[in-house]
Amino acid sequence: MLLRFISLEKVLYTLLFLFPVFGMLIKHWLTMVYNVLFLLGLYYLNKRKIPLTIFERNFLIICVVYVGIFLISSVLNGWGGMQTRYLETEIRFLFIIPIYLLVREYPDSWKWLLWGSLLTTGMVFLQSMYEVFLENANLAEGVYSKVIFGPFSALIAFWILSLWRTKSANGFKLLVIIGFCLAIVAALMSGSRGAYFGIVAMFVTSLIIFVRTRLVIILGALMLIVPFVAYQQSSIVNTGVNKAVEQFNAYFSSNKSIFIKNVDTSVGTRLEMWRAAKYFFPEHPILGIGPGNYQVVAKKYVAEGKVDAAIALYRHPHNAFLEALYSKGIIGLCSLLLLLYYPMLYMIRTLKQSRSSAVLAILHIVGISAFSMVEAAPILMNKYTSILLMGMAVFISHHIQQLKLTNGQSQMEIK
Repeated sequence: MLLRFISLEKVLYTLLFLFPVFGMLIKHWLTMVYNVLFLLGLYYLNKRKIPLTIFERNFLIICVVYVGIFLISSVLNGWGGMQTRYLETEIRFLFIIPIYLLVREYPDSWKWLLWGSLLTTGMVFLQSMYEVFLENANLAEGVYSKVIFGPFSALIAFWILSLWRTKSANGFKLLVIIGFCLAIVAALMSGSRGAYFGIVAMFVTSLIIFVRTRLVIILGALMLIVPFVAYQQSSIVNTGVNKAVEQFNAYFSSNKSIFIKNVDTSVGTRLEMWRAAKYFFPEHPILGIGPGNYQVVAKKYVAEGKVDAAIALYRHPHNAFLEALYSKGIIGLCSLLLLLYYPMLYMIRTLKQSRSSAVLAILHIVGISAFSMVEAAPILMNKYTSILLMGMAVFISHHIQQLKLTNGQSQMEIK
């Protein structure tokens, strides 16, 4: 009854604005907002007015298929406690359907999410400074861990660049530049390799898309200056980068006779998890070993002397794509690739019709993809999955709205 007297539009915009603002400060905030939007989307499901495009239908079907493959693989490989636990996260890929149908009805949804992100840039910067210099912490982790704090800070740094063209005032553009720098510094102070990798991937993508424009010059200057200064002045960044390079070289330069590799490092362990694909995939190619069964199967390969014991110390491989391949087979990996790259392909195809909205969605997917190369968290942790899916729902719907406006204006010009 209360919902009848509350403006859904104001509630939606408020929740989107606060999603990043409190997401770094309050535990479970990200999942709570995501769940509330899901419930609101369900309540107003029958009131939606805008028809779906073929692309949107296909994208939502892919989300359903993604969850369906999880259920099939889990049942066939034996359902247990781990599968029930994983289901809590997998079901969020279905929650995106009513959330998407809700935000697409309100064209300013993306702005409120980005305005909240702009405010958050200052908050994550202060949080990182407080932890490192006042609490003498080794890394900036926020209320969760560096696995989320770093990548999310990197994401919002590139998200807010889309606000550049919303206002012509130089003061506002300067604010966007400052926010970008603050968020990048916070990401670097987290020491998260996923964040570092994501920054590079999103930066390169920005260069490719915005080549020959003034924005690429600004981005290039910032991306050269900020990380360089951080590397020179911050022991966290300097140590993190140097250690990653050393561990990568150590893995391939080892002369061990049995495993050939040196896996006594975090990078070495991740690379060994990649090498283990030669055993995981051929024996379980179609639907995988089942979600949650990685550690059990890894221990079997360790006992057989095929892989180093280090990879069996973890419940999942530190890579979202490997997790999909190992747990759900080639079908599961294909469903994840479709979930991420079917929308990206659409954005690339329609880039010229609405460059700013397409780039926003592309950078989000590129960032998540980069993070997924060193962590399985984007598809296994509720908090991380909420960030992934919230961004996709808001930014894809924004691009669709912009395409409709562009096509409508083109038709009016023809007439």
